[in-house]
Amino acid sequence: MASREQRWTLEDREHDHAIAPDSGGRPKWERISDLKTLRSATAILGYCNEVKIQLGTAERVQYFDDLRASLSHIERPPQEASGGSVGAGFNVMGFVNGTFSKTFKPRNGLKRAKESAKELDYTQVLNITEKESVVLYDTEPGNERAWMVSELPLILELFNFWAFRNGVADIKYAKPGPNGGAEAKSVLADLQYAKRIVVPKILDSESNQQIGDIIKGIYGRIQQCRKEDAGSDAGAREVTRLGRTPIVGWDLLDLTDLCPTTSYRREAGRHLGQQRRHQEQNSSDTTGASGSLTSSSRQPCWLPFTTIVPVFFGQSMGELFIPARPHEVCRQWYPIPGGLEVQYLAASVHCIRSLARDFGHNEPWRFFDNFVWLYEDQSVFEPCVDCLSNAKVCAKQPQVLKEMKNTLHKERPGPAPVVPQVEDNGAVVFARKRKTIHL
Repeated sequence: MASREQRWTLEDREHDHAIAPDSGGRPKWERISDLKTLRSATAILGYCNEVKIQLGTAERVQYFDDLRASLSHIERPPQEASGGSVGAGFNVMGFVNGTFSKTFKPRNGLKRAKESAKELDYTQVLNITEKESVVLYDTEPGNERAWMVSELPLILELFNFWAFRNGVADIKYAKPGPNGGAEAKSVLADLQYAKRIVVPKILDSESNQQIGDIIKGIYGRIQQCRKEDAGSDAGAREVTRLGRTPIVGWDLLDLTDLCPTTSYRREAGRHLGQQRRHQEQNSSDTTGASGSLTSSSRQPCWLPFTTIVPVFFGQSMGELFIPARPHEVCRQWYPIPGGLEVQYLAASVHCIRSLARDFGHNEPWRFFDNFVWLYEDQSVFEPCVDCLSNAKVCAKQPQVLKEMKNTLHKERPGPAPVVPQVEDNGAVVFARKRKTIHL
């Protein structure tokens, strides 16, 4: 493999926003392994019909030195108002009478976490996590963005990180592919590999720890986070939260610390306005490469997902999705644009199909509680054409998620609604709007 200096020269550093891979002497896309090169690449994944999920692959090891804790604030839930009443009055004797009533607040957290806990064997853990979804959210200031991926490649990634940190050699890696769960399972389903001892016992009373034990330990910590999410007041019916609802989640690196308790739940969103104002005060150009800055940030359209799918925070996660054919994707959509204003979520179609089916819907654009993918762009998976040379003319738009009454196909006058032709191996980006690309 070429050295970093060969792959990314000083001249490229100064002009990397203008030179695409596969041009001007840059490396081939499939050979790119430098995080800075990926971030500056001129092809942008927003929508494409086939992606390569990078979690759990050998390409990710070089980013482990940069991966760090999210530094998100510990959760401070706002005041809540629920159905209830308080009354006071005077009786004829001059005494004060008081009355108080309180409405029961049923929890409405992560649905699947409400199931009774039971001990699972290793194979059952693989089968369950292959179909479960998680959201990974990068809290790096100015580069905030998220990905929805299968839980199993996340577990493999965290094991690989744990092995890297503890000096464990001869680790197996997944191949990049559109179905991250299946690719990770092809590695972890090797029972001989799962039985390999990675932590020898020291005392006779102890037991050797195998790879499978570490995998189950990471899974257990994720499940604990799910249960605590489900038991919280966040999202409870008949409750109004007084204040802006943040993105609530857990620190990613805590999942590799295999102690029996989880850390504090954290939030991103409440302090974003302060971060944005700090950015503006310390920047002479508030409309640089990161897009236009404003003094306030909007909640992401994908926030309702977080009541069902657990969120894990980190910083400098790198690029988790790569287009299989980057020459078909223009610079508007890869790397995934970051920034507080638009709050992009890139989701693999495998994940959104699985999530829809979990709630009894065969259509991959219909999720839960009338939460739907408002599919309006028929070109969502088509290759970019004219915009490859001029990104400003790209016709593709971010796909919005909305809570809608009744059904998506409610009868109404006018043309029939668009029926999406969803590509199984593709990815979509959910956001309220598209970020301005300054050329």
